[in-house]
Amino acid sequence: YPKEAEVINTEGKTLLPGLWDTHVHFRDWMAELFLAHGVTTILDLGNYSKWILAQRDGVAKGRIRAPRIFACGEGIGHPPGRGGYVKDANEAHQEVKRLLSEGVDAVKVWAYCTTEMLKVVAEEAHRSGRKVIGHLGVITARDAVLNGLNCLAHATGLPMSVVRDPQKSQWMLDQEIKRLQTMIIGEPGITAWGLFAMME
Repeated sequence: YPKEAEVINTEGKTLLPGLWDTHVHFRDWMAELFLAHGVTTILDLGNYSKWILAQRDGVAKGRIRAPRIFACGEGIGHPPGRGGYVKDANEAHQEVKRLLSEGVDAVKVWAYCTTEMLKVVAEEAHRSGRKVIGHLGVITARDAVLNGLNCLAHATGLPMSVVRDPQKSQWMLDQEIKRLQTMIIGEPGITAWGLFAMME
């Protein structure tokens, strides 16, 4: 090694590479906690795009002490009344173009994103060299992957993709949609994994 290199004695210590947390909804108070626990990189999967991109850029410029941030901005396909709500594929296309123009690192679709919406989102994101991550609800994992999804959040959409009986699979999808509707108003529901366990 060069003579001017700093040598650190690591005898009796463990060297650990920086950890990544790949599903975060970052808040300003989290930065020091991540760093204190060895998390040096995070993937933020849902925040107001302007705020999280400002955090990301502040970290990259050394102005904010926090893990390196990769960010998606708002998810596309939220229910009415929330950021990221789109009513059709055309609006989904406009929303993904907005997010990409702001400089997101990846694009996230959320539970109310249909196959038609996902297809246009994925095409636009892939054209820009960005991956698409999905927290699915109204479509199966299989249909999502066939329409351009690169990564699943929470393994959503998988249970109904592995059930061989199409009627049972559709029943599970219908139940998941009902659960999402009850979630919006704060009522509990059975997840698709719970339905899968009950059925099998």
